Amino acid sequence: HCPPLVFGLTLALASTGLAQQNGSAAPASMQTYVESVAGTEIEIPMVPIPVGEDGYPASFRMGSPADEDGRNADEGPQVEIEVAPFWIGKFEVTNEQFARFDAEHDSQVEPMHGYQFGVHGYPTNQPEQPVVRVSWNQAMAFCRWLSRKTGRQFTLPTEAQWEYACRAGTATPMFYGDLDTDFSSFANLGDEKLREFALDTYVNIRPIPNPSPYDDWVPKDARFNDGGFVSAAVGQYHANPWGLHDMHGNVAEWVLDGYSETFRSSVMDGALNPWNIAVKRYPRLSKGGSWDHDAIDCRSASRMVSENDWKDTDPQVPKSVWYHTDAQFVGFRIIRPLKTPSAEEMHLYWNTDWWEPRRNGEDL
Repeated sequence: HCPPLVFGLTLALASTGLAQQNGSAAPASMQTYVESVAGTEIEIPMVPIPVGEDGYPASFRMGSPADEDGRNADEGPQVEIEVAPFWIGKFEVTNEQFARFDAEHDSQVEPMHGYQFGVHGYPTNQPEQPVVRVSWNQAMAFCRWLSRKTGRQFTLPTEAQWEYACRAGTATPMFYGDLDTDFSSFANLGDEKLREFALDTYVNIRPIPNPSPYDDWVPKDARFNDGGFVSAAVGQYHANPWGLHDMHGNVAEWVLDGYSETFRSSVMDGALNPWNIAVKRYPRLSKGGSWDHDAIDCRSASRMVSENDWKDTDPQVPKSVWYHTDAQFVGFRIIRPLKTPSAEEMHLYWNTDWWEPRRNGEDL
C-alpha cells in the first residue's frame, strides 16, 4: 500500500526541557557543539534552536502575509505552527566536508558568459565554498553517512524547521529587514557585483567598462554590492540573531519537503512539525535563494521548486539520481533533532521515494 501522492505528516521529534522562542536560551541539554567524524578532519558546528517554554514546542507564523512585497500565493496562508527542538548546522555543508563522504563529487565552476581558451569559469569547488550540484538524494545520502559515522541522527530540515531557524524570531521578509534594506553585510545575493559577468574575452579576460544591456543581462539589484561573486566561502556575512550564517543567499538549501500548490492550505494553526512528504523526485523544495537570485527569491518564506532540467547536461540515461549538473546554485545544511527518531521515522526521512515506481522514469 502506497500513501497518496502528496500528504502532510506531523512527527513529534521532541517534547521536554524547552525554552522560550524569541531570543531565549535552548534547554540545558542543548548547547552549541562541534560535530566531528572519527578518522576525518570534518568539523560541523551545530547550533541549538530556541524553543517554547515549559516543555512545549515553539510556535511561529509560517509563510508570508498577503501584503508582503514579492509574495507568491503558495507561501500562504500564514499559520501559527509548532516546531520541536533541533540543532542545525551553523553553516552550509562545504565542498571539503562533503568530499570526506564522496571524494568524486565536483561542484565544478560557474560558466563564464563568454569564451576563452583554457578558462572554463569561476570556481564553485573551493574547499570552504558550499557544496553544490548535489541532488536531494545525494544530500540525504550524506546525512545517512554522517549518522552512521557518529551514531547520531542527521537529516535535512523540513521547510517549517528551516523557516523557523531562518526567521530567528523576526517577522520581516529577511531576518535583517525588507527588500529595500542594504544586504551587503548580511547576505550574498544577486547584486551589482554580477555586472562582472559582462566580459571582454577577446585577448584578456576583463569586465567590460559600462557594458550595454546586451552584455549585462544578468538580473540583479544594482543598488547594493555585497562583494560576493558566485558562492562565497561559508560564514563571510553576518549571522542571523540565532547565530546561523548564509540562510539568505549564497546557495539555496534543500529541505525535506516535496512541493504541492495545495499542501500549505491544508496546514492548520497548531500543527506540529508539518511536513509535505515527497513521493516523487520532482518537484521538491529548496529555500533561501542564492548568489544568483534577487532578494525577492531569498526571503524567509520564498520557495524554489526543483525541475528535471537541473540535469539537462547529464549525458547518462537514465540521468544520475545523485547529481544535478545544472544546479550550481543549490546545496544544503543539516539538522539533528533533540529526540532521536525511531528507525522507521529515519527510514522515511532518508528514503521518501524508495517505493515509488515512477522515480527513475522522471530522469529519463
